[in-house]
Amino acid sequence: MLSSLKKVAWNAFGEEQSWAAGRRNIGVSVLILLLTVANTYAQHTDEYEYMVNYPDNSTVTLTRYTGSARAVVIPDVIDDMPVTGIGDEMFSKCVNMTGVMIPESVTNIGFAAFYGCSGLTTIALPEGVVSIGASAFEACWELTAITIPPQVTRIEDSTFGYCRKLTRVELPDILVYIGVNAFYLCDSNRLVAGECEEHAFLVKR
Repeated sequence: MLSSLKKVAWNAFGEEQSWAAGRRNIGVSVLILLLTVANTYAQHTDEYEYMVNYPDNSTVTLTRYTGSARAVVIPDVIDDMPVTGIGDEMFSKCVNMTGVMIPESVTNIGFAAFYGCSGLTTIALPEGVVSIGASAFEACWELTAITIPPQVTRIEDSTFGYCRKLTRVELPDILVYIGVNAFYLCDSNRLVAGECEEHAFLVKR
């Protein structure tokens, strides 16, 4: 008697259909959903790749720079959405870049975002930035001065490591943490950085 039972499924309209047809429809629906998500969260322009931030779906984080300019001006809006983040390794090893202008809309700078930008001499961080990732400016050899925005509470590990020409850093009053190697190989005798723990200048052991 059990062998006489047929497998059935229902489509989105509540109509009965064969089990096989139902499985096919589910597979098609999943594929459409995956393609929609991919198109929504991984997009690009002529010089930037970016993703739409979840869950607000109304702001973007830049994920890759494909241009070659020496002086880079980061857009504040892409596809009618504010740029709020510079993603991990976004400009990593852009050795020809000498300067970058970051828009006021940016609030987060990711891990190693400017790592190895050995020609970078000037950068101004917007006052709205609240977080800067570890190694964000590591090995920016030509960088001489920087002001940390007033809402940043942490300087993560190796943030300015190997920035050998860095002689002036202005830190915010609300800073609560300076990580290991944050200023590694910066001259602690010349660097004006408020009160820094000794480990900020040392190799982690």
